[in-house]
Amino acid sequence: MKGLRGLAFIFGCFKTSEYGSWIAVTIYANHRGGVREAGAVLVASLIPATLAALGTGNLLVKFHARAVLAWGMVVQAAGLAAIALCIGQGLPVLVTYAAAVVAATAMVTSRPAISALLPVLTPDARSITRAHVLLGWLDGAATLVGPAATAVCLLVADFPVAFLAFAAIAGFAALLAFRLPPGGEVELLEDDEPLKLIGALRLIAKAPGPRAALLLLTAQGLLIGCLDLLIVAIPDRTHGSLASAGWYGTALGAGAILGGTASVLLIGRRRLWPAAVGSAVVSGGTVAALCAPTSPVAAGAVFVAIGAAAAIMLVACRATLQRLTELRLVGHVFAAAEALESAMLLAGALLVPALVGAAGINGTCLAIAGILLAAAVVVVRPIATAEGNALGAFERVAALREVSALAHLGAAMLESLGRAALPHTFAAGSALMTQGEPGDLYHVIVNGHVDISQFGSVINHLGPGNGVGELALLFPTPRTATVTATDEVNTLSLDRETFLLALTQQPPPTSVYALMHSRIAKPDPAPAPT
Repeated sequence: MKGLRGLAFIFGCFKTSEYGSWIAVTIYANHRGGVREAGAVLVASLIPATLAALGTGNLLVKFHARAVLAWGMVVQAAGLAAIALCIGQGLPVLVTYAAAVVAATAMVTSRPAISALLPVLTPDARSITRAHVLLGWLDGAATLVGPAATAVCLLVADFPVAFLAFAAIAGFAALLAFRLPPGGEVELLEDDEPLKLIGALRLIAKAPGPRAALLLLTAQGLLIGCLDLLIVAIPDRTHGSLASAGWYGTALGAGAILGGTASVLLIGRRRLWPAAVGSAVVSGGTVAALCAPTSPVAAGAVFVAIGAAAAIMLVACRATLQRLTELRLVGHVFAAAEALESAMLLAGALLVPALVGAAGINGTCLAIAGILLAAAVVVVRPIATAEGNALGAFERVAALREVSALAHLGAAMLESLGRAALPHTFAAGSALMTQGEPGDLYHVIVNGHVDISQFGSVINHLGPGNGVGELALLFPTPRTATVTATDEVNTLSLDRETFLLALTQQPPPTSVYALMHSRIAKPDPAPAPT
């Protein structure tokens, strides 16, 4: 779990730098030319960022996820340092904004790379949910720390100091990323091929579960995109100061920490979709509540509530998305999620100025709330159905992990085997295999019990959590024993090619091979067959 701790620290640094610098750019642009210039800068940053996010899936297929993460952080740090230099030296504002575009574009590569590394650094599906909860909490903490750091820098210094601080944080995260173990590439079975962008997007579009989870994440991204400008527009109504936007961002972060802490309750839950859909409904309600406050304190309290609901929504949606996505699509689906988030940040930057001009702050808040509620209604059925189907796959992976011959395999390979395994049922008294016959399947016992016999004598009894039939697959030999069901037996079966491919890509310790040989005792009266 050391690699996971390092990844979590990198993620915390990355999000702190991202949130803080994003707020700083927005405040800088708003201070120069009002909400229209702030919106224009966000649009100019988000268009290339959205396109880059779509291409991140291909980068993850071609390179190690660690390399994509580390070099993305390097470019992010360089872009932020360039912003500080441009402002400090009084260079043309277009050069400053160009550096902001470079930094924003680099940022979108980080989260898909982190999501691709999670299956490598976590032992099972439940641990991946825990990891998403941890990342969600860190996301919330960064939402607090980043804007708070911006506000403090603006109070005691100026914009260049803020951007230099965030550049240093991103640079430190890049150094840590280079020290992570390589990984994140997809482990493929024999009939799988690496997916490029267009093919992956077609598969994602045809998958109801990932499609529904992505729709919720899209709505959440739109909410965040709108909030980026609302927090700089609302101070005008509540008579706040220039730094009020930073403090409203801090209130969002405080709420996000509360929501991230509450997300711990998601760990171990059999179904995640109720939390994803319910938090979308609550997010809509809290945004609508922004219509009421007329003082900075009341507005800050509402922003805390919005941050909490949005944080739970983000964690639940991302954990659900990872649960519903097959392994070879993980990099592409999270790249698509990042692209949709960037696109929604762009949509928010375009939507808020238009809505504020046409309907005022209250009308804008009600429109955003309506979008969130509509998204929750649309996804309920497909996301619930898809998660119900996915639970069976998790149970297969859990059963495979219990077997000594497969326990050493990583979560990614076990997921591949879970998709390839075929369920079989054997009635009491029927033979799973017969001594002397050719062997082509490895059976993992999920329920029931079997007798193992040689030359008519029972020599062993096995139950759930055991596998039988590996020797005939590993070595050119017929079945060395007869395996008979003593009651109804349910198994998951792997064919020879799948079983051998798994052990070839991730060989077990020598002790496991010894266990395989000793599993079937050799009776004294008759020699074992050759």
